[in-house]
Amino acid sequence: SFNELLKKRLTFDIIIMSNVFEHINNPGYVLSNLHKILKPNGLIKIAVPNYNSLFRFFFKSAWSNYHVPFHLNHFSQKTLTSFFSKAGYSLTKSETVTPSYGLCFSLLNALNIKNKKENFLLLFSLMILFLLLKPIIFFLNLAKLGDILKLEFMYEK
Repeated sequence: SFNELLKKRLTFDIIIMSNVFEHINNPGYVLSNLHKILKPNGLIKIAVPNYNSLFRFFFKSAWSNYHVPFHLNHFSQKTLTSFFSKAGYSLTKSETVTPSYGLCFSLLNALNIKNKKENFLLLFSLMILFLLLKPIIFFLNLAKLGDILKLEFMYEK
């Protein structure tokens, strides 16, 4: 657990939290203590669902990244950067990505298809469709409107 890492006084050059931060019950506590296990000039790389994703607006409650009740928190780049900034971190890198499988699951949710894995042919067909949409998705990612935020922070205090 995180408290065990704090007790052991281990330090790291890079901390990667990919699809973790949105599941944490008390992200403020974790964030206020991460610097204790981070070496000077170390980086925190974080990936979370992008609350400002165009697909969230399009799919509404069927958006695959809601994952209720598993996702306890949702973040936009602005809210997450503000959260980290207040804890002494500065943003060093930012991008969004949009995995095709996430869009497939959003569409299957919207169509109310329950047994997603059993509908392999449909899932495969949707993935091909979304691959054809990659040029549009590329520009959405450039505009920071993709499904997943990938941010990098450095501790400054």
